[in-house]
Amino acid sequence: MGVTEFLFTGWTKRQKWLAEMNSAGVPEWLVSVLRRAFDALMNHDYPTAQCLCKFLLDFAWEKFNIGHWSEVDVCWRQLYTAATYVQTMQLWAAGSLMAAMRSCDRGLILGAPVRRLSLTEIATEIHRELSNQRPCKLPDTCDSTFYILNKLSIMANFCAGIELRTEIKRIQCPSVTQFDREWLHSEQRKPVVIEGALRSWPAFKKWSLEHFLKVAGHRTVPVEIGTRYTDDNWTQKLMTFHEFVASYFDANSKEVGYLAQYDLFEQIPELRDDIAVPEYCCLACDPDNVDINAWFGPKNTVSPLHTDPSDNLFAQVMGTKYICLCPPEDSDAVYPIAGGLMRNTSQVDMADPDLEAFPNVRNARVYETVARPGDLLFIPRGWWHYLKSVSTSFSVSFWFRPPTTTATSTTEANLA
Repeated sequence: MGVTEFLFTGWTKRQKWLAEMNSAGVPEWLVSVLRRAFDALMNHDYPTAQCLCKFLLDFAWEKFNIGHWSEVDVCWRQLYTAATYVQTMQLWAAGSLMAAMRSCDRGLILGAPVRRLSLTEIATEIHRELSNQRPCKLPDTCDSTFYILNKLSIMANFCAGIELRTEIKRIQCPSVTQFDREWLHSEQRKPVVIEGALRSWPAFKKWSLEHFLKVAGHRTVPVEIGTRYTDDNWTQKLMTFHEFVASYFDANSKEVGYLAQYDLFEQIPELRDDIAVPEYCCLACDPDNVDINAWFGPKNTVSPLHTDPSDNLFAQVMGTKYICLCPPEDSDAVYPIAGGLMRNTSQVDMADPDLEAFPNVRNARVYETVARPGDLLFIPRGWWHYLKSVSTSFSVSFWFRPPTTTATSTTEANLA
């Protein structure tokens, strides 16, 4: 489908998606502005359409920045989606493909779904046209190697001074019943590395930096800038996939960029088709209720020692990553940050623990592993875990839990 077909679809469903704005709680006067913007678009009055869309997007943005992101009424995010749709179609119709691509992705990142407006499909088509005109190429200076390093030499660089270190047990792909009995609902609930559970994923044959640039090079994504999110100079920026790779996968780059804890697969379904929810998640919830997040970056990306409110099956798809865990019973020994949004994060740098500032950490029990392509690590709910890539790396986390509990991603909150 091209821009004409998408415009026709939007026109035929116009009354329904405008009515959805009303039912979501968007004030009638704003729906009227949205209607005028769409009418201007259909009449090829692009300056008026663009002006009205900017007003609506700015209005929604102001609502995003009142209070915490989790408290933003979904109606403002749906308004943002609808205004983005009109703006994107106007830019696409005017031939401004790059601007249309950026607009559409911002709507996917910050907006909320509107049933009759598929920004995902529109983004796919725009990217296809854009890639035909301006293919993204991998810079010669990029480190595109997903090499595998010696396990013992990697472990020697972490947790110095901590004596109670145990390598996480590895098992061959167990049955769902066995995993449930011996790991998920066992009395001890320890971590385990499952080998062979991911061998059917197309990702292992298809994924490379070149492939990512082909299917997503012009797509805008949120990137964390800084060594770790606990640092004062840590921030987030929106940039294209190509800009991310060119800037932070360069062997000479002094900054670290990380596409972390982000539902990339919802935004770019072409990549979602290359993975599958592990069947073990179905022991706790429906596959559609599993939170799937991408973790993609160059060597030396870090997730500080922290806990999550959900069980996690952590899949290593490309590259090598060092991971260590500490049981919930040892929480005092890892010195959690007191109060606030980061109370689930430790003050200790597990790469080089400061034993003078945090003497009790030497008594923490550490379970560690080096994750390689095809490994699936079970991280039980409440366990502290630290991760550092020792090569260019792509991982996928699957948070799963009974419907009565929730987990919160911070990506959108940090961007809003």
